[in-house]
Formats: sequence, C-alpha cells, structure tokens
Amino acid sequence: MTKYFHFMIFNNINELKVVADFEANFCGQLCGEYPELTDMGIRIYTDKQGTGFIKQWDNSNNSPYTSNHAVTEIMRSEDIYNKCGFTEGEEFAILAHELGHIVSGKRGQKSENNFQEELNADQVAASLGLASYMASAIQKMIDLNINPANNGEMERRISALI
Repeated sequence: MTKYFHFMIFNNINELKVVADFEANFCGQLCGEYPELTDMGIRIYTDKQGTGFIKQWDNSNNSPYTSNHAVTEIMRSEDIYNKCGFTEGEEFAILAHELGHIVSGKRGQKSENNFQEELNADQVAASLGLASYMASAIQKMIDLNINPANNGEMERRISALI
C-alpha cells in the first residue's frame, strides 16, 4: 500500500503562478528539511490585490518580498518586484529566503543581529540549490538602489553565497 503525504506551504491568495511552481518544485524537499512548514498554509499575497497583517502594518515596504513569522504571512510588493525584473529562479530563491525567516521564528531562533538573520535566511535558498539565483536577485536590488542603506550588507550576503 502506498502512503501519500499532503504538503502545503502556501495559502496562495492571489494564485500567483510562481508560488504554485515553487511549491511543485521544492515543497517536498523543504518540508523534509523544515518539518514545521508542512501543511502550514502561509498566507502569500501581493500588496495590490491581497489583504493581511503585513499590508496593514507596513505600507512603506522597501523590499520585493516581506515576511512576518508571527502571523505566517509573506507579501510581494508589486512596484518593487516589477522594477527588479526577477527571473523565475531568482523569485524561487527569494521565496525560499522568506521561508527561512518564518522557520527561524517558528524555531525561536530569530536573531537580534539583522545581518545574521539575513544570512541564515539565505541559507534556505542555498539548501535548495538556489544560491546563485539568490546572489543575482540581491545584485539586482543593489543595482536598482532598492534599499541603499543596506547595500553594504547585501554585498556581504552575495559574498557569503558564492
């Protein structure tokens, strides 16, 4: 008798194709490495179409994606996302990175050091073989001056990934 397991990481509010494709490609591996993600149903939505805690709490977001582990949400900022022109691989890496923040929070491992927190989240993308995509996504954000105050740290994150 074959045993089937149901894995669902996201509650894909806006039915974003890239989110469905990410789950199809990486859900089993992620849930194997990070069992707290299994059947979590993380709300993921865009700031243009969806509603949620992040949208209400942070309307001055300066990242293409933002996550909040306490309410298990991820929000994509459409304006910033569109400026960056990410490839599918880069967006997969960013989704994995945001899941890294949620895993850290669920494990009680949130860091007081924001830079270390970002490095830890980057490692989730790296664990899926997406390190080069994560590095190129970060480089695009630097090149477009998305968050100039963090450019130095973002360059150090790229160095850690490659």
